[in-house]
Amino acid sequence: MRQEEGVQMGVTLREAAERWGVSINSVRRWVKSGKLIAKIREGNYGQEYVIEEAEIERYEQKNAHRITSVPPVEYRPIPRPHLKVVAENLQYLMKYSPKGFVLTDENHEIVDVNQVFVKMCGYTRGQLIGHKPKMLASLDHLNEMQYPLMHQMLDQQGFWEGRFINRRPNGKIWYAHSIITMIRIGKQTVGYWAIVSAEDPVHTGL
Repeated sequence: MRQEEGVQMGVTLREAAERWGVSINSVRRWVKSGKLIAKIREGNYGQEYVIEEAEIERYEQKNAHRITSVPPVEYRPIPRPHLKVVAENLQYLMKYSPKGFVLTDENHEIVDVNQVFVKMCGYTRGQLIGHKPKMLASLDHLNEMQYPLMHQMLDQQGFWEGRFINRRPNGKIWYAHSIITMIRIGKQTVGYWAIVSAEDPVHTGL
């Protein structure tokens, strides 16, 4: 794998995977084996690997038998009703689970939450919908370190687990353990599903 700075243009590993109809792990294996050359650039959430278009074309010509080449994905927002269908099918779990649930769209804006999460965070459902969960965060260095890692892991693996330090409307701090997974329809990411538990900082060491 070749590492260079100053790379402005290129295709991310996820975009290449969607272009070829394969998994991100397959593209990552090709890069690690040296069959596909990737570079490093500074992205919105830290360093990320990218593949220049010339390298994409070279690889497609050389390995046409190996990949399922499809036209580049045209990124369009998935209508929110798709996420409402997800929420409706999980209403029973959301209603009766002791865990907090948060459903967001592809831009990480909240689409739905359950009543357990409402009680955890202190905000009403109406106050939460349409906003990003980051509105709950306290101004803490732990959160500042977690967010870039979270976005990188979700982008690369579709899964993240960790803790945040949040603040309720009354100013009280609370600690949230979150498990977040990507939601996909076909080959496009349409949202994220988070399971949240409130934790006692005395037992977590936070």
